Amino acid sequence: MSCYERLFTGAAIAAAYQKFRPTYPKGVVERIISYLGDKKPGPYNLAVDVGCGSGQSTRILGDYFEQVIGCDVSESQIREAIGNNISPNVEYRNGSDRNIPAADCTVDLVTSAQASHWFNRNKFYKEVDRVLKPRGCFAVYGYGFAQLQSNTNGKQLQSIYDDFFRKPLYGLLRDEIKQVEQRYTHFSMPYAESERDDTFSIEIDYSVADFVGYLSSTATYNEYLKVNPDKQHVLVEVEKINGSDRNIPAADHTVDLVTSAQAAHWFNRNQFYKEVDRVLMSKGCLAVYGYGFRSCKFVYKTLDGFWEDGVKHFEQHYTRFTMPYAESERLMDVIGGEAPAEQTTIH
Repeated sequence: MSCYERLFTGAAIAAAYQKFRPTYPKGVVERIISYLGDKKPGPYNLAVDVGCGSGQSTRILGDYFEQVIGCDVSESQIREAIGNNISPNVEYRNGSDRNIPAADCTVDLVTSAQASHWFNRNKFYKEVDRVLKPRGCFAVYGYGFAQLQSNTNGKQLQSIYDDFFRKPLYGLLRDEIKQVEQRYTHFSMPYAESERDDTFSIEIDYSVADFVGYLSSTATYNEYLKVNPDKQHVLVEVEKINGSDRNIPAADHTVDLVTSAQAAHWFNRNQFYKEVDRVLMSKGCLAVYGYGFRSCKFVYKTLDGFWEDGVKHFEQHYTRFTMPYAESERLMDVIGGEAPAEQTTIH
């Protein structure tokens, strides 16, 4: 079993691929189809996506071909792809760089997205030659390491992300992964006529939890866990940027306004106030607000024994909630009105 097969066969990494790996922009496919059209006018019968993983790079081809096949060595990846497939002309099969599941000279387009750096290049190119029709085309593409500077906390997050790969994982960063880091700039195509296009980018509004999920899907991290099964905590530093009452993700004295809506009753008040003091600019403000309970017998009787002290703060409309500053104002407002008492019973 090759390292490629060994690294991507697990069900957990396949599930992470499906959930957290990005989908490619439509413009990428349109660029490939445009190149194919210059060489071989449509319509097109068959495309094969080699190393398809959980299908992100396969399903985007469905609008342009009568049939699309995604293939991968991992049965777990294929199961994920099949389980999320909604296109009747797209199918998934086991296959590899050494065994593309198509007959000789039947394929209009072979693609490989974020996978070919793992392949035995010579064997793969022989298979591509075998299956391609005359004037058929071959496209290799992918994405490099994440660039996070445009994020609100981009510099801090980029530093944590870089440390994640450079420190605990760098010794396991295989030559294949370094090709990804280099954006395939040292990747040689097997044909004299080829084009490179660096104009595309993938922009994703990830939550911190989703970004950590993406990192957990990387081959290097999963290789690291096999060698160090007790070291899953290496992702904890990445998650810390998520923020809390004890860790507001902002630099000292950079914030004009801190707010907390229907949440501050759960906080450690002293630690929260210290963080607010740390991040607020001179003359900056803190606003705490929320809504209380309506008069309701179900809430007051059925659930009374389960209330925590934090919940009682918003039952009391934060009237016993002390602010940390001498100068403060309390504003009361009713939004929406209140139903008559006889209509408040919940069935």
